[in-house]
Amino acid sequence: MLAYGYALDLKDDWIASGGNAGANIVSVNSSFGIDFANCNSSTYAPWNDMFDLMGQSGILSIAATMNNTSNVDAQGDVPTGCSSDYLITVTATDHRDRRNFSAYGATTIDLGAPGEDVYSTLSGSGYGSLSGTSMATPQVTGAVAVLHSLGGPSFAALRASDPAAAALEIKNALLSTVDVVPTLDGFTVSGGRMNLRAAADVIVALGGSAVSYCTPTTGNSTGAPGLLSAEGSFDVALDDLTVHADQLPPGQATLFLVSRDQGFIANPGGSFGNLCLGGQVGRFNAQVTFVDASGRASLDVPLAALPEGATLVAAQPGETWNFQAWHRDLFFGSPVSNFTDGLSVTFD
Repeated sequence: MLAYGYALDLKDDWIASGGNAGANIVSVNSSFGIDFANCNSSTYAPWNDMFDLMGQSGILSIAATMNNTSNVDAQGDVPTGCSSDYLITVTATDHRDRRNFSAYGATTIDLGAPGEDVYSTLSGSGYGSLSGTSMATPQVTGAVAVLHSLGGPSFAALRASDPAAAALEIKNALLSTVDVVPTLDGFTVSGGRMNLRAAADVIVALGGSAVSYCTPTTGNSTGAPGLLSAEGSFDVALDDLTVHADQLPPGQATLFLVSRDQGFIANPGGSFGNLCLGGQVGRFNAQVTFVDASGRASLDVPLAALPEGATLVAAQPGETWNFQAWHRDLFFGSPVSNFTDGLSVTFD
């Protein structure tokens, strides 16, 4: 329990300091336990409470089940018989996906991972093959860290605002993408052996994206084209997306535009640039801004009130909206206008 508490203290320090202290611990490995113990008993209930506490700070606990062929559902085990949502329980398989010596449980043991004849370090500074659930479990513990490293801006925003929810996203990705195999199907919660690549695909796909289009654009008086980029989260529930227009002439008025559709109109109204939106183009009239000294203008996008023509609508997960910025400019002292490139944003 002291070791768990140490990991939790480090993570809480990391959160409280904005990453300047402590450590960003996302998983802890428990290759130990008490065979046939009852996690609901007064003796062992604090284990489950600690798993919950760590989970609230974004730490998943990965636990090895017994190295015998018992049914944990019926006979118990600590910690793999505990019920915390932030616990992932692991049994061992061989290179043919067979469970030969390890415990199971249709409601208690989450998934399998390779744990037979695993080449590893040995005591005494050597290397050799070992077998056991203690060999399988660290692979899942490491997989959690790998998945965290693959998350995009939307996942990072979720992890910052709700670390517990981010931890459960990782757990769901692991359990929902297993390779179902006969010796685990019906004997574990997921029915299969961990597939890290498949889980990685799920995490990478979480969150939206921002893709530039309608390039190259016509250069403005700075000698460079205006370019759009996105910052923040593509998660509509977080309502935390900013669109930046860079390489613009300082001091000039800028108006951001949006539409569900892309299009192309060359030099509309005599503009030096091209309009790359189609359909019902909306204007963020209330957010007219001026380019700062660095050449940037920014829009905090109101995701609950996107202008679609003259109507305000809320962005929905899975929708794609296209952004562009119009701006004033000077050409040999005469007022003109220009456009940036386009930015296609898909929300989650």
